[in-house]
Amino acid sequence: MLEETGESFSSLLIYLQSSIINPFSYSLPVGLFVLLILVICSALISGSEVAFFSLKKTDIDELRNAENRKDKLIFSLLQKPKKLLATI
Repeated sequence: MLEETGESFSSLLIYLQSSIINPFSYSLPVGLFVLLILVICSALISGSEVAFFSLKKTDIDELRNAENRKDKLIFSLLQKPKKLLATI
């Protein structure tokens, strides 16, 4: 039993030594890049939620009377706020 503990301790030391000598791996920068992309996507989605639900009544009235196709789409989305929130 002591031999197993000694072997596991020595293998731990070898692992730590190799990670200290060669600490760089490509998984860390790739992981950080993916994390950055996900944070940016989350910020954009949160921003769209704030933009939709912070419209004033006058803004919604302007959207209702607008001729622009995009404005009409935004108005139709605002007619079902629960569905809009679930979609966002």
